[in-house]
Amino acid sequence: MPSLPNGTINTIDKRGYQQIKDPTHPLQRKGWVPYHRWIAYNAVNGEEQHCAFCNWGPMPWKGGYRQAVNIDHINEIKGDDRPDNLTFTCYWCNLLKSYWPLAYHEHMEAIDTYADTHPDDRPYPMTILTDAWGIGYADINHNIDLMTTPGHECDNCGHHHTHRRCPQCGWRNR
Repeated sequence: MPSLPNGTINTIDKRGYQQIKDPTHPLQRKGWVPYHRWIAYNAVNGEEQHCAFCNWGPMPWKGGYRQAVNIDHINEIKGDDRPDNLTFTCYWCNLLKSYWPLAYHEHMEAIDTYADTHPDDRPYPMTILTDAWGIGYADINHNIDLMTTPGHECDNCGHHHTHRRCPQCGWRNR
């Protein structure tokens, strides 16, 4: 990983992401940069990227949430900022990915269906879940509760863990 600037101050924001003080970095806001964005930006020398799922892009680094590239932690662990654990996503795939434990195959189908449509013109992921696939809000809330309940066994390998994605085999649990 790239080394931090001398005298860098680290903190954790209210969403649980590490922030670093780097007032000279192109992504800084009021002198602070989310560390995972700092790592990803430096890893690709600031080049604009395409979404790892739908290939939309290139996406700019700056702009609103809906326009700028999102940096996603593959293993869902916010503090694991290794470059090989970070991937580039558009905001739509990032939102839809939140529901993968419920609907992985449906997500992949949605990506195929809407790949040529600008993310701003794609339906909201919750609409796809409820209207197109018939997954009800109760199912979504129940499964989200299961995803965040501490301690469960992986559906694939049986490993006991507390994450949505099994750290042992990488399987995304329902």
